[in-house]
Amino acid sequence: MTGHALICVILFIVSVLPYDSYGIDGRQVSQAEWWSSGVGPLVSLIGLFGFAAGWSLLKKKRYARELYLAFLTAGFVVPYPFIGEAWFSLIGILIVTAAGVYLFKNKVVAAYFEHVVSELSAG
Repeated sequence: MTGHALICVILFIVSVLPYDSYGIDGRQVSQAEWWSSGVGPLVSLIGLFGFAAGWSLLKKKRYARELYLAFLTAGFVVPYPFIGEAWFSLIGILIVTAAGVYLFKNKVVAAYFEHVVSELSAG
């Protein structure tokens, strides 16, 4: 398992385990607030989605790169307009774009996923 996938699993587990409250920026947040605000479901889904993306990259799955870019979009672009920080989405778009260029234009990465392309062509 990649470190990335492991961190996503930990993020998911921490999000769903019952607890009294967390300290976030000096403010105590109860589990009820965590879930009712929509943060709990979002963080849990991102944790699962990130695990699936990391695992698929490791296993060289057909749509692994697309899944990883979707994961980055879900984590770095989508949430910010909902919390009133829409300009952070621009930074997220830059991150997703840079990752896309790396995943699809880098020759070493292309070679890593080459068997997937060749299997699709042969099949």
